[in-house]
Amino acid sequence: MEPKAFFSKNNIAQVFFFLAFMILLFVDYVSATYVSLFTAGRMIQIALLLLFCKLALTSYGWKEWIAIALLLTLGLVSYLTTDSYTALEFFLFVIAAKGVNKRKAVKFYLIFVGGITLAALAASLTGVFGEAYQILNFRGNGEELRYCFGYNHPNSCHIVYLQLTLAVIWLYYEKMKWYHLIPALVLNGILAFFTDSRTGLLLGTVMFIFLGAIKVWRKLEQSAALYWLDFIALAGSLVMSVLAVTVGVKNPLLQAFDKLWTGRILYAGIEASKSRVSLMSDVDLQISCDMGFVKLFYNYGVVIFVIFLAAVIWQLYLNKKSKDAAELLLLLTALIFLFGEKFSSGEFITRNILVVFMIGIWRVRDGRKRIAEG
Repeated sequence: MEPKAFFSKNNIAQVFFFLAFMILLFVDYVSATYVSLFTAGRMIQIALLLLFCKLALTSYGWKEWIAIALLLTLGLVSYLTTDSYTALEFFLFVIAAKGVNKRKAVKFYLIFVGGITLAALAASLTGVFGEAYQILNFRGNGEELRYCFGYNHPNSCHIVYLQLTLAVIWLYYEKMKWYHLIPALVLNGILAFFTDSRTGLLLGTVMFIFLGAIKVWRKLEQSAALYWLDFIALAGSLVMSVLAVTVGVKNPLLQAFDKLWTGRILYAGIEASKSRVSLMSDVDLQISCDMGFVKLFYNYGVVIFVIFLAAVIWQLYLNKKSKDAAELLLLLTALIFLFGEKFSSGEFITRNILVVFMIGIWRVRDGRKRIAEG
């Protein structure tokens, strides 16, 4: 490659994006281990600057520039009112991702986050840094020993495993046979034995068996009905989130579900009662709970929540058009994690692989073209 071609505007823009992506992944995932990142705020600022540089070097139409100006203004307002970069970070990430090869980005995610996970595992098992396990009263039933392998919670460890495994499946889905999913299923069971993550065990088992069934009966992959699953999951998550903050455990059915779900509904209702509905939220309205949609709604306000929801719906629509079964199951898993796991919601946007898979939604593409792009 000639020097001029190497230093082309497009290549420089791509370097800016992947440097920003690397920083965001580093902050988001290392913060979930026992490492204290005192410079996390400054690193995010650098990532935002790099994303802005990528945006400045990317071609957009005049209608796109109007939308970009509006979104970045809202992101800035959100920062000024909530003292959080999250909305601005999310908008810049999705906008700047235009023209980025999604397949390369997922490979980058897999290698980088996989490296962090292996480093955390090695450090915790050898006693160099962090903890391999925790003994805590996780579910209010007395102390339990659960393994976290360097992450700050056993559930976090299991979520990362599932997201990395689903990323591998998405990347190599076309070459896979149904029996290639057996190791993933077995490893999920072994990991669940150590982490005791009931959500991880159930969700991983269902997802891998479902993917295996699709591989055996390929007609399922082309069934239009299959691609409504994510929409149903999203609608169900939203309904449950609304019920959590309006009805809560007063309803016997929700009360029974809450017991199985270790008090998430009860806690979300309590936290929501401390806040109120607002257009852009502020620092006094922030809440902390496991239910991601509830937290997003109150912490960032109606406007940001609606825009995020629109982005999710658009992503699901593109998946329905492309009929990408591997991505369908990955998005379904990501939605469930966002719905009920603290790790996957809040200020660390790339912890939920749903956001990583929003790379490319700024421009409509057939999902199957990703194979050729890689």
